[in-house]
Amino acid sequence: MIMKKPRWPMRAGALCFAAILGGRAGAAEVYPGCPVPPTTFNHIWYIDPVNGKTLAAGGLGTQAAPWNSLQAAFSVQPGYTTPLLSSAPYRHPNPANPANTFYPGGGPIQPGDEILLMSGNYGDISTSDWNVGLKNPAFLTIAAAPGQTPVLSFLAAVSSSYLVFSGIKVEGTADSSPVHARFPLVQVSGSPALPSSNLVFTNMRVSSADDTSGWTQAEWRARRRVIGISAQGGGNTTCVSVTNSHISNIEYGAAVSANNMLFSGNDIERFGDDGIDYNASNVLITKNYIHDGIYLDDGAHLRNPLISRTG
Repeated sequence: MIMKKPRWPMRAGALCFAAILGGRAGAAEVYPGCPVPPTTFNHIWYIDPVNGKTLAAGGLGTQAAPWNSLQAAFSVQPGYTTPLLSSAPYRHPNPANPANTFYPGGGPIQPGDEILLMSGNYGDISTSDWNVGLKNPAFLTIAAAPGQTPVLSFLAAVSSSYLVFSGIKVEGTADSSPVHARFPLVQVSGSPALPSSNLVFTNMRVSSADDTSGWTQAEWRARRRVIGISAQGGGNTTCVSVTNSHISNIEYGAAVSANNMLFSGNDIERFGDDGIDYNASNVLITKNYIHDGIYLDDGAHLRNPLISRTG
């Protein structure tokens, strides 16, 4: 396929450490000493945003009768009375304290299970109420079903633990998602009261749009998302891994700012500012391919640093 060249400068520099991109195979890589996700599961559930049904309408979470909402795993959605994930807390009416009472969900999905996603658009996904958190005792794996292409417009794993995301596409321009225009496409963070840990992202595809070859500089500045994947929080966010993923058509490729974090085997291309920013303790950045930066003329860096330490 021949890609049209932009009508304005593009930096052609590259930094390559033998990136390996491929399908899901075996256990996911993690920072040394962090828990390794399983490759076998207690139960497998199915979600299909096109052909699935709500729990109230007869969705069973099976391949023959899938549910229709991934967000329903983490919070109560129309057609669902509780979150599908048993460990996901949800607000429940309590006359004594109606505003601040949360209970664990009563749903069938358990930590140790896998959720397989069929093709379709799942919209914005947040794994927890940002003021409550999600404390899983074991990994829950959320993956693209074989041969399927699930698409999210935003993914926030905030104040959450023990989650794996595999083979999922996260895509959206700033003008298509004004609420999250200044947010990363994939946001990971924790706080002292509600830390995040053991979050794994592998074989992801993250971009503002698949093809930006016809965008002018003005369109880039108006439409690109700011960061592809951002893991923030230092010691409040630990044991995060991003591996074998493709990040493209973005301003900053990735923010590697969680302690004990692995960022390996990723391909970052067509970025308008830094390829990777890092600022944390015990960070392992290896085997990434960073190339084809784009000059946006937006007052940021005149050249695109491939890797930059912040703070």
